[in-house]
Amino acid sequence: MPGRGRVLREVGWFYALTFALSWGGWMPALLRQWGVPGFQSVLWLGLTALGAAGPAIAAWIVDRRTFDSFRRGVGWRWLLTAALIPAGLLLTTNGLSWALLGLHPRSGVQGWPIVWVTTMAVGANVWEEVGWRAYALRRLETVMQPWMAAMVVGVFWGGWHVPLFLSDWSGMVQIPFGWWALRIVATSVIMTWIFNRTGGSLWAVTVFHVGSNVWAAWTGVWSHWMEAVVVWVVAGVLLSRTGGWLGRSGHCRELSG
Repeated sequence: MPGRGRVLREVGWFYALTFALSWGGWMPALLRQWGVPGFQSVLWLGLTALGAAGPAIAAWIVDRRTFDSFRRGVGWRWLLTAALIPAGLLLTTNGLSWALLGLHPRSGVQGWPIVWVTTMAVGANVWEEVGWRAYALRRLETVMQPWMAAMVVGVFWGGWHVPLFLSDWSGMVQIPFGWWALRIVATSVIMTWIFNRTGGSLWAVTVFHVGSNVWAAWTGVWSHWMEAVVVWVVAGVLLSRTGGWLGRSGHCRELSG
């Protein structure tokens, strides 16, 4: 088994490549948006696909075996669970936002066009998960406890999105980055638990990721700070009940298909 130093260097190299590829793919579109001469052709928007695929391309460069995760099957119950957890989190968020804050869709954040978000999520989220969970998380868990690996992945995952919060074509510009970033780290904890409990299933975490975006498009997020609180409560329960191991210890019985 590779030593801690080697693993951290390899993961660091992965993140450097990911940010270079993704931000490099998004930057021309941002320059076009800001009216910079030489970047006004609509063709520059085509490079945004490179941004979405950055984590997968970087993982392939660093370790091509990462794509073996596509071969790991998972039971239908876990796929259903992965799809419904985001729905439960959003319904709880919006319910509390209505009951405690008096918010509703007209005073909260409006839902994005669901067809656009679904297309973008299906086309992009799977390639994110190749990098975030199938490569980075799996490697980090060999040299640190799962809770810490989840936090590291969550921080880099959130930071990777920064250019999208500056764009008018991603649908994220209206979201408060601070609350969103806090929620992303907690989401990483939940997804780490799903990833470990399913034996490293790329499909389960992809369904969760896509589901999170699609449910948000359908219902809207009425309060982003309430969402961060709700997701952190769930993440805290998982951290407490698993002692920070988030399913990696194998003490809990797996759901089978």
